[in-house]
Amino acid sequence: MPQSASKLRHIDTQQAAAGVELISGADAIERAAPAWGALEECGGAPTAFQSYEMARVSARAHMARGEQIYVAVVREGERPMAILAAAVGRWLGVPTLRFLGDPFIQYGDALKAPEATSDHVARAWHAIRDARVASFAWLRKVRADAHLSQALTEGGTVIGADAAPYIDLGKPAGKLGARKLRRSREKLAEHGEVVFGVSGGEAAKPWLDRALQLKREWMAARGLTNRVVGDPFWEGAFGALTQQDGPMKLVAAHLSCGGKPVAIEIAFAFGNRWYSYLTATEPDYAKYSTGQLQIVDAIKHAQDAGFEVYDFLGPAYPHKTQFTDTQVGTNDFGIALDVTGFAGLYAAQMIPSVKARVLSLPPGLRRFIFRNAGNETA
Repeated sequence: MPQSASKLRHIDTQQAAAGVELISGADAIERAAPAWGALEECGGAPTAFQSYEMARVSARAHMARGEQIYVAVVREGERPMAILAAAVGRWLGVPTLRFLGDPFIQYGDALKAPEATSDHVARAWHAIRDARVASFAWLRKVRADAHLSQALTEGGTVIGADAAPYIDLGKPAGKLGARKLRRSREKLAEHGEVVFGVSGGEAAKPWLDRALQLKREWMAARGLTNRVVGDPFWEGAFGALTQQDGPMKLVAAHLSCGGKPVAIEIAFAFGNRWYSYLTATEPDYAKYSTGQLQIVDAIKHAQDAGFEVYDFLGPAYPHKTQFTDTQVGTNDFGIALDVTGFAGLYAAQMIPSVKARVLSLPPGLRRFIFRNAGNETA
């Protein structure tokens, strides 16, 4: 069973003496901010999903859902070396530990100073794992090159594997269907001037709202559900990110025809990488390949703006892999932290086959199942 608060404080004291601080509570992210900022400033955040801005808005969503926040900070003297943040809630009745931001984030990992070793990262993971605040750890979307990959591979069970396609923008651009896309653009232009643009900050909010609305409508028509789109807390995280003023930016890349939006991409810009998070198209214009046109324009924009990588994120669906044959593997890890945790591990291992069966059903039946399944989903 998870530890009581008094026992957790005792663990905190022991770990602090060993150079590891385990911070918990509603203000955990704010208390870790100095160390977080120091690591992020030296390039210690491996992806946009480990940025401080992402952590702060994610923590609010977790707390609103009644989940608890834990942050492990590993130091050498006064110098922060690694940070791992997690959230604990209940899944199928089992106290379950996930990366902070799951399901919103698309890569899970720890922050790591350039001079830190894999041992520093492992110590951060062990601090949270050994605190006994959960029975089951479900750590998803861990890149093969993630800082945490080694520690989780050694101690966890792979319960899901996929890949995240990406484009190296330093290489010559591909010529995917150039002739077909040119014809589509010409056909679209018959309905009005075709304009591509990128909006950031508060200017991205109207595009974000429309993209989410289109995505909700698209899923409803197909009897699909999503743990982010349609969830008020995680959709609220999107909105909060348009208000952030740090190095990680939410941007909307949009294609319009005759002044009307026809395709929208919500992306995160961080470091040298452009993360294509969500795309949505207006159904009335989809026959003109507006989704592909928008992506092509966004790739060119990212390249011109000096980004080195255009990251499609996972899963490796065909509409992404048609643009590139380069990808990085990702794994979902499950770890039973006590006897109860084995129930969570078994249930998580069943998720892929259950999803496949549900997705093979007609949309109407899928809608009935999801409507009566509540929030107990992966």
